Amino acid sequence: MLKFSNIFSIKNDRSNEYSRKVITIFGIKIAFKGYKKKYKINRNKKKKLLNIQKLKNELILINNDSASKHKILHYSSYGVKCGIATFCDYLLEGLVENNLKYNAILPFNKEYLEDKELIYNYLNKFIEYSKSFDTIFIQHEYAFWNVCNYDTKSKIDKFLFLNNFGMNQKQYGLSLFDYLVEKLLKLDKSIKIVWHTDFEKVLASYKSLKYSELPFFRFLDNPKLKVVVLNSKMLSTLEKYNIPTNNVIFITHPIDNKIAPVIHIKNDNKIILGSFGFLFGVKGVVKILDTLQLLPENFEYIHIGGPHSSQNSDILEYYMGEISKRNLEKRAKITGFVDDDKLKDYFSLIDLGLYLIDGDHIYGSGSITHFLQNEIPTLTTKGANFVDLSKKYDCIELINCPFEPKYIAEEIQSLINNKERLKQLKENCAKIRQENSYKNFIKVLMNINEDV
Repeated sequence: MLKFSNIFSIKNDRSNEYSRKVITIFGIKIAFKGYKKKYKINRNKKKKLLNIQKLKNELILINNDSASKHKILHYSSYGVKCGIATFCDYLLEGLVENNLKYNAILPFNKEYLEDKELIYNYLNKFIEYSKSFDTIFIQHEYAFWNVCNYDTKSKIDKFLFLNNFGMNQKQYGLSLFDYLVEKLLKLDKSIKIVWHTDFEKVLASYKSLKYSELPFFRFLDNPKLKVVVLNSKMLSTLEKYNIPTNNVIFITHPIDNKIAPVIHIKNDNKIILGSFGFLFGVKGVVKILDTLQLLPENFEYIHIGGPHSSQNSDILEYYMGEISKRNLEKRAKITGFVDDDKLKDYFSLIDLGLYLIDGDHIYGSGSITHFLQNEIPTLTTKGANFVDLSKKYDCIELINCPFEPKYIAEEIQSLINNKERLKQLKENCAKIRQENSYKNFIKVLMNINEDV
């Protein structure tokens, strides 16, 4: 069994390294992010490689029970370290639990987005396969539809993107999505879309258009199309832009409940704080480190996870530097990616889960469900997903103080000392495990779509 004192001997995950090129324009140095060093190949070679991958990228039957009359095809990443792929895996299990046992997937490679010919070849291939299926499940998340090598946080990259594609990242992804959905609707297919992030990001760039002129959103009045959103804020966003919501349904993020929650290990007099997921800024790791500095020495912190494959070379070094800068090497740890067995060991150490990000964001519901699944009391800021989960199940504690380390530290200590509240949160996590499972998520979708 893993002890917290042992995790500091584990090497950090440094596998996600990218090359960088620096050029000087009018005396200004500009750094360009390149491909991973070990995959550093020129554009023509890469295109040839992707064409080969495209030819090999055939339909995978996940299960094909001949007794199942209803056939379902999935559009998602598959078999990779990706939140969308994980969600899809759980979704497939929920379908089987509801006796929908004929499922297939055409695995999506995000790198296809970098070349128009490749992406349209893939979409057309998916559309062709769809002719043999009854229902199409599609996962939508902006990072999943973005071109890999453009970072729109940089003005120079925004210019390059607009110059190459004539639109911004979100608009380009939405135009591809519009193409796919239009073709599927013409085949008279029932389409289920799980929209994992906010509509506002892309709708704000189409202010001058009516909903009937908006790519993809123009189809929301089609009864064959059902869109699932994971928080109520997304419904409000559609209403704000006068987009019909009669085919949109809000369901709180489901939780995998087939694996038993971990057995908590008491670490002497230590209090272990934890966060989980890819090392994006929205995980609030730096804010947690600032807060940890103000907590007693027996409070320690572990972040379970590593860099996303789309992140640059500096991300892990950045966070390790933030730990060193605060002299927290003996109290804070980033694990990198770990296998399932180790994952349970780490979760068994955590006394309190944390998700600290400023603002009313909708991100992180997939990450936080791992704490709920393992019945770990969790303290979060008031993101839209978290507010909805709290209102319905009272399974997480929402921060009610100013978003400053001093006040957050006080709130953490107050919650840790409130044994009755911790017990209640744990019990409510057990409740949400049963009521908000992927099996029940699918049951709701079956009620939406009467032809299943």
